[in-house]
Amino acid sequence: MQPTPPLLALQSNPRLRARILLVLRLGNSSRLIGPVVFASSWRELAELGGRHPGSPALVDPGFGGADELPAGRFDGSNPGLWSNTPLIHYAPGSRGKRAPADSGASFVERLRPEVDDRIDVIDATILRCIDVRRVHCLVERLRNEADPLSHDVFRNALKLAPRHSRVAAISAALGLSERTLQRRCAAYGIPPPKTLLSLARVFAVERLAEWSGQPSGGVALALGFSHRANYRRLARRHFGHIPSAIRQRGGTCYVEEVIVRILTAPRPGTGIEAEEPGDSPPRHSTGDATGLDRFARGTVTG
Repeated sequence: MQPTPPLLALQSNPRLRARILLVLRLGNSSRLIGPVVFASSWRELAELGGRHPGSPALVDPGFGGADELPAGRFDGSNPGLWSNTPLIHYAPGSRGKRAPADSGASFVERLRPEVDDRIDVIDATILRCIDVRRVHCLVERLRNEADPLSHDVFRNALKLAPRHSRVAAISAALGLSERTLQRRCAAYGIPPPKTLLSLARVFAVERLAEWSGQPSGGVALALGFSHRANYRRLARRHFGHIPSAIRQRGGTCYVEEVIVRILTAPRPGTGIEAEEPGDSPPRHSTGDATGLDRFARGTVTG
């Protein structure tokens, strides 16, 4: 098992530095990331980010001066300086949402001290932001290839995936009742929200396991599964294979292709059947093979 990549930070406030250290002692994110490395300047943070792509950084945008701040923008697609460093805004007061001097370095999340920086909230934010560029790429692909409802529901499912969540949280984020969301998914012929949340959870586990080099069972525990076997059953139920077999078929890339295929397949009025684990992969209610089967046969196009 390889060492976990570090959590990055650019902080001068003693309280916030202590709180970050506390999160890594008490939170589940310590299974995947840590210890924390406190940079002494924006330039050092950029260098650390280059050595540890995907490691999030909890940043005070007012740290130091702006003279030596390298330019670049984190938007999930631009290969600029900050493209592989998810920046989390974490600063006292009402400091701006951008780094100094309008450098182009922007933030993917915002934490407000003494407002929404409980230990569990910081912990979940760190988990959500690890290697978030890959999440952005999948979301953008679905924006271009899937229908708007599938995209919106799954985008919100991805935000919730690092923690044990319920469909009610997705419907609330969309401004709908849970029953209305269920009905709309059925009307559009897309998988039910519970299934989409399960797909997002498997994607989160496999993505974070691949990034951290940790076994998927331990990652599943960090993401709120009560037992490794529960994750194993979930992966098999919705992808037709246990996690080790998924990794043999391409791991996260495989999971991405299956998700895209499922959410873009033209099948009005049908959904994915949540079958019990078995030797055969899950089937659509029409009897057609899942996106997993077609991908395995080489018929899924990217």
